[in-house]
Amino acid sequence: MRKILLYLSNIIGILLFLSFTLVVITENTDVIFKYYKDDIKSEFKTRTNLNLNFDSLSLKWNGLNPSIIINNLNLNSQEKK
Repeated sequence: MRKILLYLSNIIGILLFLSFTLVVITENTDVIFKYYKDDIKSEFKTRTNLNLNFDSLSLKWNGLNPSIIINNLNLNSQEKK
């Protein structure tokens, strides 16, 4: 029984550490902006037929709830050729 509690406490500790690391990395670096900007723009264009441009993209956490913050958002309709 004691070993089970020790394993559970280790697993919970590891999960908390990984969650903390995820929050610190996503909130304090531009990793979201760098890796996902083009994917977000192309998905938005596919779904809405609008061109999306923005200067920066960041994540802020409120507990376990992330908020995506987009600065200088511009939407343009696609020109017909």
